[in-house]
Amino acid sequence: MDNFKKRRMENNEMKEERNNFMIISVLMLLLSLFFLFYLGNSLYHMKQMMWNQNLIEHIE
Repeated sequence: MDNFKKRRMENNEMKEERNNFMIISVLMLLLSLFFLFYLGNSLYHMKQMMWNQNLIEHIE
């Protein structure tokens, strides 16, 4: 009986560690997606601004 309780407690600790790891990995994934979106958006705007500048120079 005592051995069974001990094993069950160890199992619960392993589950908690796995849950923490999953939570951390999901948060990191969301963070990286946000950074990719932000970076892509800023690069796109830079490209648009450069293209508009070229267009203005071409018209003048």
